[in-house]
Amino acid sequence: MTTPNWAWATHQPLIQSVMEIYHPAFVLEIGVGLYSTPLFVAENTEYLGIEQNIKWIDEVKKVHPDLMIRNHGVDFESNFRYQNLNSKQLYRVNSYYLDLKQEIEEKQGVKLLFVDCYLATRLYALNILWDA
Repeated sequence: MTTPNWAWATHQPLIQSVMEIYHPAFVLEIGVGLYSTPLFVAENTEYLGIEQNIKWIDEVKKVHPDLMIRNHGVDFESNFRYQNLNSKQLYRVNSYYLDLKQEIEEKQGVKLLFVDCYLATRLYALNILWDA
């Protein structure tokens, strides 16, 4: 692995520790990355990545072409805040995460939720998926 850019990779020691201690059977990463994603993949666990930026999915797929990464499909800027969601966007975000929760509730064993997505959807991802 290359030396990380620590401005974006400060969470690596924590991820490594969590993976070593808990050995999750399933990882849901919302907001895929070049520094976090390889740590999840290295553990040979079932993995699903959710990403809002299609161009970023293409960049990560260059390094990890076989990963299951889905586009979230929310259409606003990365610095958009959850307080500014209109009712249509709020409905789409909530519906998306509720459907995702149903899907991952069926997974067996220890599950890890890693949320590093757009500011506008972080709160909803955590509030809806924390107990899946």
